[in-house]
Amino acid sequence: MSDYQPLTPEIKVPREWPVESMQNIIVLLAQDAICCHRSGKKFAMTVGDVSAMITDNGTRPGYIFKKIKQIDDENIYRTDLIMPAKITILKRKPGGPDDHEAESVQYLPMNLKFDHLITKLIVKRPDRHTVATVVPDLQRILHLKEITGLEMYDYTFRTTYRVHNIKRLDDIISDIKLSDSSIAAELVSENRWDIVCYDRLPQSQ
Repeated sequence: MSDYQPLTPEIKVPREWPVESMQNIIVLLAQDAICCHRSGKKFAMTVGDVSAMITDNGTRPGYIFKKIKQIDDENIYRTDLIMPAKITILKRKPGGPDDHEAESVQYLPMNLKFDHLITKLIVKRPDRHTVATVVPDLQRILHLKEITGLEMYDYTFRTTYRVHNIKRLDDIISDIKLSDSSIAAELVSENRWDIVCYDRLPQSQ
């Protein structure tokens, strides 16, 4: 089996990247990477825990994102795509524990955010490092479940992200817990964290 798969007819990417469920998002980020590559800059992209450096596709037209073990050159421009590992919808119940329902991440409506709190946690050089975080589209998901009106505000989305190789998080995790009750983090293995975010629809004024 090939280590690479087509993202588009002109672009090949690592087989581990979730092209089937995230193709539009990965294409968007890959096109930005290609523009940077054409300008003569080294550019790497990480999806999940698999990093790849963009190169020309040999003598053939197009580009290939070749897998690399780690990004250890500070002069490399990079983009990380952070995707949910798990989404749970919680419904508030007066006087009792919340009802909860786990969702299949693959089929939920999503948005892409470049200013998510995760970006602030892991980016040290914003001039060279971009983090794109996939977030659930709360309103669309609730509408798909035929939940409307004031009932929509009874629901909280608990989204878990698995973030890899983030040594800097060790230094600031205590500050996260103290300053923001809408986010939590747990070290699951060496340099691997589960970051859990809690989101609700804002109450209309």
